[in-house]
Amino acid sequence: MTMLAKVARKSISPYALIPELLCLKGEPMDVASYPYLKDIYNTKCPEVGLFTGRQVSKSTTLASKMVLHAVTHPRSSQIYVAPLQDQAEVFSMQRLKDFLIDSPIIRDGFFSGQGMVDQVFRKQLTNSSIIACGYAQRTADRLRGRSVGNLYLDEVQDIMPEVIPVLKEMAFRVKEPSFWYCGTPKTTSNNMEAMRAKSTGNEWAVRCPATGCKKWNYKWTEKNIGNTGIICEYCGQPLNTDHGQWIKARSLDFEKGKDSKVTMESYRIPQLIVRPIMSIPRKWIELLDKLRSYSTELFYNEVLGLPYDSAAQPVTLEQLRKCCNPDRPNAIPNPDDPTVPPLVVSVDWAFVGINSFTVVMVGGWSQFPNKFEVYYYKVYKGSETNPLFQIDDILRIFHQCKARLIAADYGCGQVQNISLVNAVGEDRVAQFLHSGFNASGRKQARAKWEPVTRKWHTARTAVLTDVFEHIKKVQVTFPRAQECDEMFDHILAEALEYNDKSNSVRYVNVNPDDCLHALCYNMLGGELLTRGDFAGHGNSMPIIAGNSSTYQDSWQVDDEFYAS
Repeated sequence: MTMLAKVARKSISPYALIPELLCLKGEPMDVASYPYLKDIYNTKCPEVGLFTGRQVSKSTTLASKMVLHAVTHPRSSQIYVAPLQDQAEVFSMQRLKDFLIDSPIIRDGFFSGQGMVDQVFRKQLTNSSIIACGYAQRTADRLRGRSVGNLYLDEVQDIMPEVIPVLKEMAFRVKEPSFWYCGTPKTTSNNMEAMRAKSTGNEWAVRCPATGCKKWNYKWTEKNIGNTGIICEYCGQPLNTDHGQWIKARSLDFEKGKDSKVTMESYRIPQLIVRPIMSIPRKWIELLDKLRSYSTELFYNEVLGLPYDSAAQPVTLEQLRKCCNPDRPNAIPNPDDPTVPPLVVSVDWAFVGINSFTVVMVGGWSQFPNKFEVYYYKVYKGSETNPLFQIDDILRIFHQCKARLIAADYGCGQVQNISLVNAVGEDRVAQFLHSGFNASGRKQARAKWEPVTRKWHTARTAVLTDVFEHIKKVQVTFPRAQECDEMFDHILAEALEYNDKSNSVRYVNVNPDDCLHALCYNMLGGELLTRGDFAGHGNSMPIIAGNSSTYQDSWQVDDEFYAS
């Protein structure tokens, strides 16, 4: 049977097929020297996570898997997504093209002649299989409308968590899609750690051959680093990491249906188990130099493929409780009370399918920018997660408290917001999207008006920092502490992570943070209602908005509106 016939019949495992089909630098791809890749190539799990150190052949593995799948599955569609455009271009031009051009069977049988397409962001084989490349760090807008069977997310730790569910929707119409999440974990608050917690947590385990020891090594930390090579962390004897097997911390539990908690296979690949590299004396000297010169965080991330908790919590529980009014219940305020300021109802819509909740909040600035009052919040759960119920309930709250404005999340609420606009009017709904544009140093606007879709693009880090600064200064008043536990959990879920490569910071979370964003939208909506722009903090520049004054004019809404 010819190799092409084997490809057509898929009568050989992916791991065994790779060296038969694919070449690198003129030689058959060597997978035998990387035994830990066998289970990774052969897995049939629909969701797989690769948590790796740097330069452990992660990108090469992804490219070879994509090419192999394209060859063995005619008319298939796959996409590789990285955070940045140049990362996607490098993967396409250096990883994908190496296999497509350097492998004679692939080049002559599938990547030449009629029907072949060779573009940077799109490769099409003669069997009509498509491999696409894209980028989506903060928004998936440029990738919307595509339909793919396999989705590969690389450097997923740098992709905003709220973007991932949107990307996965590209595979909605495919019967048996697969999703791969790959990257180098940074902190325990990163979205990769949330994935790991819901995965099998596979570790490469090697048993010490020394008499009297025989213990399994699988943690792969500094204790496994000897003077000349890998050693047993217990007895210090040399180890051959080729003689290992994958062990899992948790088992997949698809059979539990909606109660399933472990639905992803995951594999950690530290540099220490990459024997073809670590067995080179010069490379081992380099590793020892990293151990001496790298910070603990950098060594854990880049070498061991482990997170290191360098993220800082922006506020503490004690600071949140100092903002509580012991006499204020968590209740919709009486709009006729003269002490109640003009009110805003804010909404943070949930992402379907992930640990996220829709939250509604009522508040307003009693003295801008020195005092913001939070009167009521609600987290929709259980039967109340129905969007139609939520829309009706939000409108009920809006009319009951005679609010002047609805400040709504645009990212996941585009459809729901249309219902709110139809119900109360376009000038009484302000939509916000955390776009993440640079507003560092307060020299740029914290929000920018986009007139086509009628939404405000906000600088996510800047506007969240404003919220935390007001809390620290006790410039926010919450209801009594005993009724704010869930809201405080959401606020405390956020951590500030520093990126030494870009010399920048960003907020990350693992657990739900929806109440925090509802509070942020509420304060932004109140600022828009009060000022008509977003220049009310620090030295930020005024916003040039087409009709921002409309919101300011809507302060004076007579009671006939709420009675209608």
